Amino acid sequence: MTRSDWSRHAPLLIFLGAAALVLVPVAAFLFTHIVASDRFVENGELTGSWSGIGAAEGQTIILNTDGTASIDNVIGWNFRGKHRSGAGVWERTSTDDTQVDITFDWIDGQLDPSDPTTISNLIIVIEPDPNTVKLVINVGDPDDQSTRREFVRSAGD
Repeated sequence: MTRSDWSRHAPLLIFLGAAALVLVPVAAFLFTHIVASDRFVENGELTGSWSGIGAAEGQTIILNTDGTASIDNVIGWNFRGKHRSGAGVWERTSTDDTQVDITFDWIDGQLDPSDPTTISNLIIVIEPDPNTVKLVINVGDPDDQSTRREFVRSAGD
């Protein structure tokens, strides 16, 4: 190519370079937050130590009454990290902030209506990504941030 060929194609090359600088991060973001977040979550990822956001640092979350965690016991769980909602039971069994037990008590597919800790509007979100799993529990109005609790753990823990 001669010098005149380069100068004729320079605007196109500059445009393609700029487009690549924008499109590559956008594609990486979309893959990380849409494609990769649709991965399966294993039972073992739901129990153990979670780093909380704010005051929940280092608490433990258990999703079953028998001390284990199973995706089968999460309300409306569809085996992928999608928003689900329903009634449920959220119990704190420790007052020293070292452990939080979150249990979902079912009797014949229905919550025990005699349980006074039943919450009528419980929203559970399990958000997996390649490196972490986030458990978001909202026990009231979804727009009320004071009723929202978020817990995060590394996927490999």
